[in-house]
Amino acid sequence: MSIIETDTSYMKRDVGEITQYISELKSAASELETLLGSLHSGWVGVAATTYETSLRGDLDRLKNLTALLEELNKGTDFARSKYESCENNISEIISSITI
Repeated sequence: MSIIETDTSYMKRDVGEITQYISELKSAASELETLLGSLHSGWVGVAATTYETSLRGDLDRLKNLTALLEELNKGTDFARSKYESCENNISEIISSITI
């Protein structure tokens, strides 16, 4: 029989670290949008259009990745919360047993 063991302190730490990474990704996306605005107003032609299209694709992928990481982070935090709740309930049940 295998034993399932989860250290919720690691989960809590990971959620905090991933939250910081998500913040950095959002900041990078904002900077890229600003760059695209400047690029669009200051460079014209086929090369500019091609480059802008490529950057917009990168920006879309970055935003999609960020959204997926946010969902993963929410799920991890939810799982941590449920594990802690379950551990507390079991602890209370064990404490209430009198022999």
